[in-house]
Amino acid sequence: MIYPFDASYAQKVLRIHYEYAGVIVRKRERLAAKATGLIAHDRILAAAENDVANAENRRELSLNTQRIEARAA
Repeated sequence: MIYPFDASYAQKVLRIHYEYAGVIVRKRERLAAKATGLIAHDRILAAAENDVANAENRRELSLNTQRIEARAA
């Protein structure tokens, strides 16, 4: 199962790659940076989905994150 904590981290990695791609001038290198970001994003989500051993820790991190966001709102 993919928890919100995993998904937010994967999105953060993807956003960093896309921001980096935004400053690259050459079209081919920019496309390569975006593709690398998508691959990293997919790997993070696939690893989180298959990692049963740490699922309890990730679930708690997600619950803590949701509580913090609820208090901040």
